[in-house]
Amino acid sequence: MVYPHWHYFTTLVDDLEHSTRYVDICKANFNTFSIEYARIIFAACSEIDVVAKILCDKVQPASKAENIDRYREIITQHFPNLASIEICLPSAGLDFIPWESWQQKHNPKWWKSYNNVKHKRDTHFEEANLENSIQSVSGLCVLVCQLYHIELASHKFPTPDFLFLGTQYGFGAAFIGQPSFHLPDGCRPQGQWELRGKKQFFVPDKK
Repeated sequence: MVYPHWHYFTTLVDDLEHSTRYVDICKANFNTFSIEYARIIFAACSEIDVVAKILCDKVQPASKAENIDRYREIITQHFPNLASIEICLPSAGLDFIPWESWQQKHNPKWWKSYNNVKHKRDTHFEEANLENSIQSVSGLCVLVCQLYHIELASHKFPTPDFLFLGTQYGFGAAFIGQPSFHLPDGCRPQGQWELRGKKQFFVPDKK
């Protein structure tokens, strides 16, 4: 399969979107928990483990990174802006920065919840909730986009509408139905990043 981690991620986005037939995505429902949310969290976080290892191996082949603390050290060293990347849920009007806590050198609460539900399900099952499922898929989105940043900038595959990078990372290309996406630590052909308020926007060079 070409781009297997991308297809796995988009499948999880589809699963999360499908769940909205039963539970609306809004802050009032963030604490709603279920077996389906547990499944989404397990799948997303297991894939995060895989993709994080790949990123670490790409930038530091001898690292032998094997846990979230080591991933954090290596990834933030080589991709210093990754922890500030924003993920949007346009239909719900919500934004998430899943790896924001990495800026303070500690792991996200949703990652701890994943481990709680994985290892202590009998006492922590309520953490298999809507908010943590969104955060987990969002966290995977950031890492997968970093892994495939060249492909995203070159329109190699369609991007999901339900949950994806914030609009500040895309520009142009209306003729093919989607913008070209550029990450702060990815390839930045013919353009630069500008700070507008609290957000960075990619601005292409004028031809």
